[in-house]
Amino acid sequence: MEHVAEMCEFVHSGALETGMGAEGAGRLRLAVEEVASNIVRHGFAPGEEGEVRIDFEKASSRVSVRVSDNGAPFNPLDFPRPDVSAPLDQRPVGGLGIFLTGKMVDDLRYERKEGRNVLVLEKLL
Repeated sequence: MEHVAEMCEFVHSGALETGMGAEGAGRLRLAVEEVASNIVRHGFAPGEEGEVRIDFEKASSRVSVRVSDNGAPFNPLDFPRPDVSAPLDQRPVGGLGIFLTGKMVDDLRYERKEGRNVLVLEKLL
């Protein structure tokens, strides 16, 4: 978990350098923080060492952040969408983080590639 803050700062700085603006960069940072912290907490067995990698790319009209890990196969986009209209005490645990992540970016997609979970977050400039 001690490296999650470093990953988020890397994304935030890169996003600011694109001219995205403070609000957009902050939303992207928060989305990456949610994804990375969930991978660290839930992606590996207790005591298992794992690798989480963040790749940042700017294209002409968008910023892409690729978050990958070598944990067990898991597509967070397959998690049932939470019923945000239900009272809090009647909602099942889980799923809200990836739901909110999807609201903070313009595109969110998953693939399993070369033994890694790969989640791509894109934000339009």
